[in-house]
Formats: sequence, structure tokens, C-alpha cells
Amino acid sequence: MRLAYVVALTLALAFTAQQTALAQQPSNSVKLIPLSQFYSLWKASQNVSATRAQNITFLDVRPKTLYQLSHVPDARNVPSQDARKVASQFDSRKRRVDPTKAVACYCTMSSTAVAACNEFAKLKAYSKVNVYALNASFSDWVVAKYPVEKSGKAGH
Repeated sequence: MRLAYVVALTLALAFTAQQTALAQQPSNSVKLIPLSQFYSLWKASQNVSATRAQNITFLDVRPKTLYQLSHVPDARNVPSQDARKVASQFDSRKRRVDPTKAVACYCTMSSTAVAACNEFAKLKAYSKVNVYALNASFSDWVVAKYPVEKSGKAGH
């Protein structure tokens, strides 16, 4: 009898832990994509005749100083430590990230891009759009000789 109680309690605790872990996972999973696919998304977003059919916001989640030196053209700077705040305040006019548009993040490390993208993916407001993270670094973008832009100010 005592053994049955211990087993039942263990199973109940395991189930509760599993449900808690699932609840903490993003409702929309981040899609880790290779450099060539990330570039294709960016290139399609630049096609004005397609009326921005890709409907995507590119986020540079590196620190502001790195963003100012060089970034993917038309990308917005949302440093990774600010991603949670920016994601949850999607209706804010400052550094707005429209929840009706897909989100694509890049950084100096793909793990940081994924972490920043997760802040968007876990919110219900972004549950109907794709959330992408570059499975490479911004340095790889530069080495591939894809276009870059420089600015004297962040927030683009």
C-alpha cells in the first residue's frame, strides 16, 4: 500500500513538472534557419513590387554599438536584453515590432538570436506568425558578402 502511494505521488509530481515545462515553452516555436534561407527571406522583403509579401521584421539583437557599426539593411535594433520588454510592449510606438508580421532575429551567436526570438514566440500576440532565428552569426552574413548598412543611431 505504501509503495503504491509513493508511485502515485511520484507520477503526479512528474506529470506536474512536465505540464509546467510545457507551459513555459513558447506557444510558437522558433525556426532556426541557415544563412542562405535567412538571406532569401531578407531579399524577398526588399522586393517592393511584391508589396512586402514576406511581411517580416528583421531584428538585430546585438548591442547598440555593434548595430551602429554595421547591420542587415532595414533591420531594427532590439538588444537581446531588451527583447522581453519590446516583445511584451508590441503596441508601443518606440521600436515597435508588429505582431502581424513574422520576426527574424540575428546576433553574433545563434543561441542569443534564439533566446531573443523566444521572447516573441512565447507571446499569444505573435502566435500566428513565423519566428525565425539565424543559425549563423552576423559575421557569417558579412563574410558571405550580403548587403550591410551603417547608421549613426539605433532603432532604425
